[in-house]
Amino acid sequence: MQGNNFIVVDVWDSMEKFTAFGEKLNPIFSKLGIAKTNPVITTVHYEYSGAELGVLH
Repeated sequence: MQGNNFIVVDVWDSMEKFTAFGEKLNPIFSKLGIAKTNPVITTVHYEYSGAELGVLH
Protein backbone atom coordinates (compact mmCIF):
# COMPACT_ATOMS: atom_id res chain seq x y z
CA MET A 1 0.00 0.00 0.00
CA GLN A 2 1.22 3.47 -0.80
CA GLY A 3 -0.59 6.11 1.24
CA ASN A 4 -4.28 5.28 0.84
CA ASN A 5 -3.71 3.57 -2.51
CA PHE A 6 -3.10 -0.04 -3.37
CA ILE A 7 -0.33 -1.02 -5.76
CA VAL A 8 -1.11 -4.01 -7.95
CA VAL A 9 1.50 -5.61 -10.18
CA ASP A 10 0.41 -7.91 -12.98
CA VAL A 11 2.03 -9.13 -16.19
CA TRP A 12 -0.02 -9.50 -19.38
CA ASP A 13 0.85 -11.34 -22.59
CA SER A 14 -0.16 -8.34 -24.66
CA MET A 15 -1.61 -4.85 -24.40
CA GLU A 16 -4.65 -6.07 -26.34
CA LYS A 17 -5.45 -8.70 -23.68
CA PHE A 18 -5.01 -6.13 -20.91
CA THR A 19 -7.33 -3.68 -22.69
CA ALA A 20 -9.97 -6.38 -23.26
CA PHE A 21 -9.88 -7.26 -19.54
CA GLY A 22 -10.30 -3.59 -18.61
CA GLU A 23 -13.32 -3.30 -20.89
CA LYS A 24 -14.98 -6.11 -18.92
CA LEU A 25 -13.82 -4.89 -15.50
CA ASN A 26 -14.70 -1.17 -15.77
CA PRO A 27 -18.50 -1.68 -15.92
CA ILE A 28 -18.30 -3.89 -12.82
CA PHE A 29 -16.32 -1.22 -10.98
CA SER A 30 -18.89 1.39 -12.04
CA LYS A 31 -21.76 -0.68 -10.62
CA LEU A 32 -19.85 -1.01 -7.35
CA GLY A 33 -19.20 2.73 -7.19
CA ILE A 34 -15.44 2.37 -7.61
CA ALA A 35 -13.94 5.40 -9.32
CA LYS A 36 -12.18 4.82 -12.63
CA THR A 37 -8.44 5.35 -12.50
CA ASN A 38 -5.77 5.24 -15.16
CA PRO A 39 -3.20 2.47 -14.64
CA VAL A 40 0.52 3.12 -14.72
CA ILE A 41 1.89 0.78 -17.38
CA THR A 42 5.56 -0.14 -17.35
CA THR A 43 7.29 -2.34 -19.91
CA VAL A 44 9.06 -5.43 -18.60
CA HIS A 45 12.74 -5.11 -19.34
CA TYR A 46 13.89 -8.57 -18.29
CA GLU A 47 12.03 -11.85 -18.18
CA TYR A 48 13.40 -14.97 -16.51
CA SER A 49 12.03 -18.48 -16.47
CA GLY A 50 12.19 -20.71 -13.41
CA ALA A 51 14.83 -22.88 -15.09
CA GLU A 52 17.12 -19.89 -15.54
CA LEU A 53 16.83 -19.13 -11.84
CA GLY A 54 17.38 -22.74 -10.78
CA VAL A 55 13.75 -23.21 -9.73
CA LEU A 56 12.15 -26.48 -10.79
CA HIS A 57 8.38 -26.81 -10.90
